[in-house]
Amino acid sequence: VEIHRNIADWHRRSFVSVGSSTATPALGLHHQDIPQAWRTIPDDVRDRAIAAARQDAVNHILDDIGPIDLDSRQTVADALAVPAVKKSLASYLAARPVTRLRLRDDMQAEVTLAVTSGELVDALCQATVDQKGIQLPPPVELTRLRDRFARALVSTSGSAAAGGPAAARAQVVRLPRRAPQWAVDQLDAESTVRSRAPRLIAARDAEAEAIAKLRSRLETLPLDAELTLGAAAARDEQIRVAIDRAMVVTRIGRTSYNADGSVTVHVYVDLALVWAELHR
Repeated sequence: VEIHRNIADWHRRSFVSVGSSTATPALGLHHQDIPQAWRTIPDDVRDRAIAAARQDAVNHILDDIGPIDLDSRQTVADALAVPAVKKSLASYLAARPVTRLRLRDDMQAEVTLAVTSGELVDALCQATVDQKGIQLPPPVELTRLRDRFARALVSTSGSAAAGGPAAARAQVVRLPRRAPQWAVDQLDAESTVRSRAPRLIAARDAEAEAIAKLRSRLETLPLDAELTLGAAAARDEQIRVAIDRAMVVTRIGRTSYNADGSVTVHVYVDLALVWAELHR
């Protein structure tokens, strides 16, 4: 009775709700957040680049999980070959929140989506509920499937170029999504300087020479089957700047003041840090 009395006049009331969308215009960009180069292009061009970057992230995620085995006969790619399954999973990913939006000086928009392996597996299960011929692992084995998804989700980011003259001038090198083998190694170099200057000055000169040698060695590392890091840096300003930052974290491993008056300095850098700087 109390409930009926309280809701008796609801038919005369209006209810209003305000929400936000994950669509591109609602990403909350303020003028001060927009790099100078991007302020010269129309808002709709910028929004299309961000939307394309989001779609690029979706496409990369679907590509990354494609080779995962569902059973001894089927992979995720086989499930995605069913249009309804691919559409459902792509829609789920496209609706995920954006955790990072970066408008780069090379006129590339970069978007990172909030995607976890567990939620993605759940979305796949939901998408394949009514699909005959697609056999998912039993519930007790879904933990293993989530682990395989977690290993496959190397990145949940995508990028796309904005239109306009500035974008046409920019040369962008796309970084591999998976780290190269050298990214777990350490790179080193050393230099010996003979000088009449005080030893501390000679040591600084030897350190500078050693770092220069280290950078030369670093730039010979392969980025992919066609490009070295040095060649990529020559094309893409962002990569050159990333290598500059990596050189800042170079460490001195050993300084030797030799009997002949020369100074030898050994320097090294952890290549995992270099790879992190390239993706920063």
